[in-house]
Parts: sequence; C-alpha cells; structure tokens
Amino acid sequence: MRGGTGVPQTLPRKPRMQRSARRGPGASRENHLLGLGLLTLSGVGWLLLGYPFTPILVTKLALVATIWVVGPIIDNVVEPSFEMLAPGPGESPTLEFKRIQRRYLMLEAAATALFYVVIGLWVLR
Repeated sequence: MRGGTGVPQTLPRKPRMQRSARRGPGASRENHLLGLGLLTLSGVGWLLLGYPFTPILVTKLALVATIWVVGPIIDNVVEPSFEMLAPGPGESPTLEFKRIQRRYLMLEAAATALFYVVIGLWVLR
C-alpha cells in the first residue's frame, strides 16, 4: 500500500503476445505445411478414387507442386535473409533489407494466391 490511501500498488503489466508470436516463426510454417498437406491429400484422393486426368486435375497438381517448391525457398532462403537484414529498433532500413522485403512479400503473396486458386479448383471439380 502506498501513501496511506488503502489502494495497493501494482506494477504495470506487459502486453501479452499472441500465441503464434510466442511460438516463433516455426508456428506459421506448421500451418503452411498442414494446409499444403491437405491440398496434396485431396489430389491423391482424386487419383485413388479413379478420377480421370482432366485439365482441372492436372492444373491443380501442377499448382500444388509449385507451392511445394516455393515454400522451402521462402523458408530456407528468403526468410532467413529477411530476418538477418532487419533493422534494429530506431534504425532505418537498408536498401538490401527493402529489396529482400519486397521479394519476401511477393513470394508469400504468390504462394497464398496459388493456394486459393487450388482451393477454387478443388471446389469446381
């Protein structure tokens, strides 16, 4: 208690971090792999059920294969460079950081767009 007011003194609380931020960068990677696994299983399911190789199925398989290639490039090449070049608090970003940031965002947007196109094709069957 402080100053005889009868009100207990408490320390200010730090804001709670979101669950995914506490778990680190691997949390989003796990979610990506789960979604990609589901897309892959749906294509394998189509093949096991005897669906013919229609243009939509071939397109879907090619897009899922592309996502499987782009994912490791993002995780193992671009993302580590992005984190390494990130400016510290109060520092201004370097030209190299801005360049890798654009590449990172472009690849993430492309992979996400491909993911949604595959889902759209899945619904169309």
